[in-house]
Amino acid sequence: MSDHVRVHLADPDFRRRDCPVRFTLLYEGELKTGKGGGRGARIHRIRQCFHHQLKRLWKTNHLLSNWILSLDGGSDLHSMKEFLPNYFDSIGNYRFLPIVNPYINVDCSLDFRLLRPTDIPGQVTDIDNQIKVLCDALKRPSGLDEMGNPSGPDDGEEPFYVLAHDDGLFSKITSTSGELLQPVNGKSDYSPTDVRVFVDVCIRPSSPSIDNAIFYHEENYSFDHEKFSRTGYELSLLNTSELRHCVSQCVFRIWALCDSFSLWERSEVTERFTTGLSRDDLADSYFGGIYERRKIWEIGQRPTAIALRDELLNRVFGEGPYPDEYDCSSLNEVGQASLRSLHSAADILQKLSRRL
Repeated sequence: MSDHVRVHLADPDFRRRDCPVRFTLLYEGELKTGKGGGRGARIHRIRQCFHHQLKRLWKTNHLLSNWILSLDGGSDLHSMKEFLPNYFDSIGNYRFLPIVNPYINVDCSLDFRLLRPTDIPGQVTDIDNQIKVLCDALKRPSGLDEMGNPSGPDDGEEPFYVLAHDDGLFSKITSTSGELLQPVNGKSDYSPTDVRVFVDVCIRPSSPSIDNAIFYHEENYSFDHEKFSRTGYELSLLNTSELRHCVSQCVFRIWALCDSFSLWERSEVTERFTTGLSRDDLADSYFGGIYERRKIWEIGQRPTAIALRDELLNRVFGEGPYPDEYDCSSLNEVGQASLRSLHSAADILQKLSRRL
């Protein structure tokens, strides 16, 4: 049987290369699609299989393991792994930890590779319903009935790790089927409902915010801000697509930093005025508070943005001088980071990228 590909739900703007968190989940065993008795328990057994893999992912992935939440933009820091299970309502005695959830504006794409036996009578041919069962197993259930009404979590299921809060956060779903050439789970023979499924997951922020800014960081340090200024990294070696990708990631990080500035300013200024500080004390506190955010720009993001702008200018216009519209104070001068200048830097990079 030849492979076939289906796109179930497509977001044309969802590009896997723009996703800093990518991983593969595995399920092998029975995959029944009937709606009869025991459906909830069957799906929950698959959910438990994914739980163990996601639990290890939170431990080994450097972005997830270092994911910190700053409540109200202040200094009260919490591990996202500890915060999320308490943020969402429990279901019975279960507390769920979804990576993809609406609180932090994160969604994901799923690419299923289903291997199934095709020469056995009774083999399930409805791949769409099989995908539906797998999607149900990847999300947080809505009630105990969708779990087979268990009495409580098993050992190691506190909290219970799931991929998504709900399946509406799956922005793109594709599937490919192929022949199962080895029995599952060490069995000696094949059953018509046996499958081996690989699920490639790509996670991205749907919009930048202070809570999901970590997703704009480089994966495994492959996109290092300091490479461009300290190690002589040659942007000129990148093709147009690769350069646009670097620009996209840099712009996303600038937006996230702007969001951090904005949220902190609103909360901090309100607090200082209500405590009756003088104007001078307020100014000292305000500028002291934004020092760390400006340092992120000056040391981390600014060298990358300058290198990208210069490479874009060279590709678009050749040798200088270049039009004044591509000048920006936050790029040209140290210590000029502000909301307006950072937005200007992001706009310049986007304009030049579109001209490639």
